[in-house]
Amino acid sequence: LATVVLSDGTDMAALRQFLAERVPKWQLPERWALIAEVPKTSVGKFDKKVLRHRYAEGELPVQVLA
Repeated sequence: LATVVLSDGTDMAALRQFLAERVPKWQLPERWALIAEVPKTSVGKFDKKVLRHRYAEGELPVQVLA
């Protein structure tokens, strides 16, 4: 699962194309979750536990791109 915050003017197709040109196909994720911002801990690090919890609870809008 790739969790992504897109820049303004960028879409999933453009991101996928960009990565396809630079990353081996077997490394490209099939499942993508678009989020508005990355949750952070009290010290400013990415809070991966929050993302895992949201995914487990079905709160992340996951897209499957093959």
